[in-house]
Amino acid sequence: MADIFAIKTERGKIIITKNAISKIVSNAVNEFEGRVFITNQKGRFYGIAGRIAGLNESGNVEISFSEEGVDIRVFIVVRFGTSIGMVTTKLMDSIHEGVERVMGIEPKSVVVVVAGTISRTMAKRNLEIKKRYDGKR
Repeated sequence: MADIFAIKTERGKIIITKNAISKIVSNAVNEFEGRVFITNQKGRFYGIAGRIAGLNESGNVEISFSEEGVDIRVFIVVRFGTSIGMVTTKLMDSIHEGVERVMGIEPKSVVVVVAGTISRTMAKRNLEIKKRYDGKR
């Protein structure tokens, strides 16, 4: 899959990169103010130490561009006591709105995988919540 997505408009061609989509996802996660963290598939996250070291957690966001649009998959851990249903719903809606605002089209799908819950230790989970969009509103 390509690392860019091109959209033709009446004003010309717009190029959207995976980095731009990753930034939208990262901003959506940051709205939860430390209750949600982006992880890799195994549920490992960089945390504060990784951010200080300059590691980029957005590399763990899976983004696929195709003729039909963009598919986004993000792995997260949720702080214990936070509603998983509320987090996944708000996160998918926020990602959807951000991508639609930037790209001018709806993403084809947004998938949030809850890799675990965290308190003092991490309890592994593998909950996949997916929203498909048909491009009609």
